[in-house]
Amino acid sequence: MKHLKLISMFLLCVFAVSACSTGEAERKDSISGTEPQQPTVSSSSAAVTDPDPVNTSQSTAASVDSGSTSTTLFDPREEDRNYGGNIGVVGTQPTEYNGEELSITLEVDGGGRSYDQAFIIFVNGERNEYSTDKSDEKKPYHINSLPEEGTVEVTLYFTPNNCKKGEKAVIDIESMLTPEYMLPDTTYVNFFPHHNITGFLPFEIDINEDTPVTEEHKVFTDFQQEKMTEEFKQQHITTDALGQTSNYLEAPNFVMYSQSEDESIVKATGDELVLNVSAFGCNEEVKESQYMIGIYVDHELQKAFGDNYYALCTTDREYIKSCTAVIDTSELSGLHHIYMIAVPCGSDTVERKSLPIKSASKILSIKKS
Repeated sequence: MKHLKLISMFLLCVFAVSACSTGEAERKDSISGTEPQQPTVSSSSAAVTDPDPVNTSQSTAASVDSGSTSTTLFDPREEDRNYGGNIGVVGTQPTEYNGEELSITLEVDGGGRSYDQAFIIFVNGERNEYSTDKSDEKKPYHINSLPEEGTVEVTLYFTPNNCKKGEKAVIDIESMLTPEYMLPDTTYVNFFPHHNITGFLPFEIDINEDTPVTEEHKVFTDFQQEKMTEEFKQQHITTDALGQTSNYLEAPNFVMYSQSEDESIVKATGDELVLNVSAFGCNEEVKESQYMIGIYVDHELQKAFGDNYYALCTTDREYIKSCTAVIDTSELSGLHHIYMIAVPCGSDTVERKSLPIKSASKILSIKKS
């Protein structure tokens, strides 16, 4: 019951201030930075349920290629938050892996605005490094500067990791909006729409040869399970000003919070940050959904689940799955940012057109005693 009460308390805050929420917008071959009034909940869109009513989206350049072109980063308080644009595949996308590096060429435009974006590749829910036709360095992010007019074409080169011969691998390529954005202080902590992700639909490839195995291929699965009460279920049904009812349990929800959180900033005072991670909800027709969860600090994947980098969780309509995440902050101080991404990795991911779910980025404030 402890988890039910904590999650309910945080989510009630979200529903009460839904105009401030940064639920991921519906994403199909388009970049959208339009601020939604309430998280979208449907089987074909990526809904985000975040316990923090004030959402933060920020980043540093710790593992980001800045490129040679400088673009303006917009003040999140500006009235015009409408980022448009489209992502498309040029030519064909890969269909099989035979031991050689794969490539895919993407075309992206900024919809009449100049800003930065970066692609992220997930293979079976795990983030995969890549190089581009502009940089030979293998890393998780490469920044592309989008002009106000015209398009940018970039080719991504990658070798799928952690796959076995005879399997099928699900590839998901996402675009992150202004990933280098970071707050200068804690005066204003709503960073929408920066760090939002969007992408085209996932696709499968045949694995005809074993692929490289990475250190990060360590997965936690030991979630605690607690049956939802009727009260908890009713708390996730809301009615807007137009009388339209939404049931937030009709889509997967992922919640990351800390006991000492003040609803806008995650605070750590020692050498460890302890977080609670919960997952619940599912499309009624599907019954359950499987996701690979990763937690990122300054865009770097954390070994947050014991000795594991990822947590594999199956969500449903009857149970809350929860676990504790612990992040080493001994080498960090000052302001950083933190977020969680849950990537669908079930066998029906492509058929259902499931998309990754990113929590709103939050400030992580670390003070040493």
